[in-house]
Amino acid sequence: MRARGLAAALASIVAAIAVLAAAGAARCQAPEDDPRTVEWVLANQPERVRALFDTLNLTRPGLEAVRRAVVADDYIAACYALLAYYRTAPTAGWLRHPAVPVSERSDARADAMLQDDFTFYNQRGTLRRTRSGGIDWSYDGPRNDPEWGWSLNDLYWFNLLCAAYYKTGRVEYVERVDTDTRDWILNNPMPSRMTRTGHWRGLTTSARARAWMFTFYGLQQCDEFSPSTRLLMLSSLFHHAQYLLVFHRHDAFNWTISELEGLATIATAWPEFDDSPGWRAFALERMGEEMSNQVYPDGADVELTAIYHRITTEHFEKFIGVFREFGYDVPDSLRHGVEEMWNYLALTLRPDGTTPENNDCDRRNIGEKLLNAARVHDRPDWTWCVTNGTSGTEPAAGQSVTFPWAGHAVMRSSWRRDAHWSFFDIGPYGTNHQHRDMLHVSVDAYGRALLVDAGRYNYERGKWRDYFTGSRAHNVIRIDGGGQKAYSERASVPLNVSNYGTTPDWDFARGIYSGGYAGVSGQAIHTRTVIYVRDRFWVVADRIETDRPRDIEALWHFAPDCSLVVDDRSVVTADPGKGNLRVVPVGGMRWKVNVVKGQERPSVQGWYSGYYSEKQPSPTAVYTAELPGTTTFTWLLVPGRGAVPAINATVISSRPERVELRVQVDPQESYLITVPMNAWRPTVRRD
Repeated sequence: MRARGLAAALASIVAAIAVLAAAGAARCQAPEDDPRTVEWVLANQPERVRALFDTLNLTRPGLEAVRRAVVADDYIAACYALLAYYRTAPTAGWLRHPAVPVSERSDARADAMLQDDFTFYNQRGTLRRTRSGGIDWSYDGPRNDPEWGWSLNDLYWFNLLCAAYYKTGRVEYVERVDTDTRDWILNNPMPSRMTRTGHWRGLTTSARARAWMFTFYGLQQCDEFSPSTRLLMLSSLFHHAQYLLVFHRHDAFNWTISELEGLATIATAWPEFDDSPGWRAFALERMGEEMSNQVYPDGADVELTAIYHRITTEHFEKFIGVFREFGYDVPDSLRHGVEEMWNYLALTLRPDGTTPENNDCDRRNIGEKLLNAARVHDRPDWTWCVTNGTSGTEPAAGQSVTFPWAGHAVMRSSWRRDAHWSFFDIGPYGTNHQHRDMLHVSVDAYGRALLVDAGRYNYERGKWRDYFTGSRAHNVIRIDGGGQKAYSERASVPLNVSNYGTTPDWDFARGIYSGGYAGVSGQAIHTRTVIYVRDRFWVVADRIETDRPRDIEALWHFAPDCSLVVDDRSVVTADPGKGNLRVVPVGGMRWKVNVVKGQERPSVQGWYSGYYSEKQPSPTAVYTAELPGTTTFTWLLVPGRGAVPAINATVISSRPERVELRVQVDPQESYLITVPMNAWRPTVRRD
C-alpha cells in the first residue's frame, strides 16, 4: 500500500513538472514562432507587410510614427505604431466596443460554431478540416449547395460570434474569429481574374468586407484579436478593394449594387489607404448610375422579385449609411431613390408582414426592417403598414395600389391583420431570377395565405428548378401542355391607365400575355382581368385568343396547410375557424377538376417552398378543358372565415370586349359586374 501511495505521489509530481515545463515553454516561445504576433507576420509574410505600408497614405495625420518607422526601414516598429494608431484613433466611434469583462457565460449558437456546427440556408452541417487543421473553405455544406459555401466564405457569421462575445465576455468566441480570419486570408489569395463562383465572387467579397469592418473596429480593445490578424486583415482589405474595383460587374443588378457597397465600405471605413478617395468617387458615381438603371420610377427594382428588391434596397441603404457615418455626403437623388424602394415594399406588404413571393422569393417577414426604415426616413405611413394600422399614419396612396412600371397590382380590403389581400402580376419578366408567371394571382384572407406562388426552392438545375420557375408552379393557364416562354424583361413605358384603377368599392387590373407557350404552334394570347369587390370577392376573367382548338390547364395553387376539397365544380378549403377560399368557375365551360398534392411523376405538381432549400406538398386544383377556339371564361374567388357557402353566379353576356356577370351572394345581396377585356372600364353595381 505504501509503495502504491509513493508511486502515485511521484506520478503527481512528474505531471506537475510537465505542466510547468509546458507553461514555461509557452512563455519562452520566440515571438516569430507565435502566429498571433507582429514578428510572426514579418517572418512569414514579409512582402505582404511591406506592400501594406506601400498602400497607405503615411502623410495622414496620426500616422507620423508609422511613417518615421517605414522611412527607417523598421517594419516591426511600423507595425506596432500602425496597430496603436487604430486602437486609439477617433474614427469609427459608432463601431467600437469597450473592453468586455471575461466570463464563462455562453451563447448556444456561438457555442455550436466553436464545435464547427454551422447552419446556412436552413442546412445544418459540420465543417471539414484540412490535414493541417484549418478549415476546408471549399466545402459547400451537407447538400453540396454553393450558396452554403459562399455563406461560409463571406464570414458574415463573425457578427454572431462578436455579438456573443459582447454579451457574454467569453473570449473563445474572439479567438475563433481571430484564428479563422488568419486561416482564410493565408489560404485564399486574391485571384488574378474575375470569378463568379469562388471565394472571391463579388457578392461574397463585398459581404466579407462589411463583416470585417464590424470585426476590426469592434474588437480593437480585445487582446484576443491578435496583432497578426489585424495586420493581415488590413493587407487583405486592400486586395478586396482592388478586386471590387478591377473586376466590377456593370451588368449584374443586385451583384453590382453589392460590389459598390463593399467598395464604399472599405473606402470610407479605412480612409488611410492612399486610393480611398478614388474608390469613394468611383463608387458614388456608379451607384448614382445604377439607381437610374435598376430602379423604376415607381420604386420597384427591375429584377421584380421581392427578396432581391429588399436586398438591393438594403445595399443602397448601407452604402448611404457608411458615407454618412464616416462624414461623407451623398446626393439627394440616392436618398430619394432608396425611400421609393422602401415605399414599394411597404405598400405591397402582406397583412402578416411578409412580402409577395414573386419570382425567386421566400415568404420573409420584413416588418422590423420596415419599422427601422420608417424611423430612418421619417415615414410614419410605413409604420401604419407594418402595424396593421395601429400606429403611424395611413398611406396617402390608399390601401390598394398598382405600380405601373413593375406591373404589380395590390388589392386589399383594409390594413388590418385579417384583411383580404391579393397580388396580381401584369408586368415584365424581370431582369434576373425570373419565373414564367405573368398573370399570376396570390390571395391572403383572414390572417392566412390561401392562393400562393410556389416559391423558389433552390438554384440547382434539374426538375425541381424547372418546376418552381415554370408556369406549372403558378396560378396561370397552360396551353396544349406548354407553359409560358421568357418574355420582355423590362418595361419601356408604364402601364396605360386604362388597364388599372381603384375606387372606394372596387379595384381592377388587366394584363395580356402574348409571349407564346413552349412547344406550342400558332397563336395563343392570354388576357386576364381581375376585379376585387371590396370586402366580398374577386372576379377573374380569362380570354384565350387562338387560331385553333386548344387543350388548356388552369391552375390554382393553395398553401400547404389548406384542406382542399372538390365541391361540384368548385374547389374550397375546409378548415374550421380559419380563413378559407372557394374558387368557382362561372359559365358553361366543361371543366374537369382534379386536386394534386406532392406529385413527382409523370410531372412535378403540387409543391410549395416557403424558404430556400425547403419544400413541402401543397394542394393544387388543376382544371382542364378543351377550347374550340377563342374563348372567354370567368372565375369567382370567394374568401370567408370558417365555412364558405356556395355562391350563385351567372354570365349574362360575353363579348370579345367585355363579360357581364350577375353574382348572387345571398338572397339579399347581389351584384351586376361588367368585366372589361380591352379598353372598357369596369362597372360594379349592387343589384
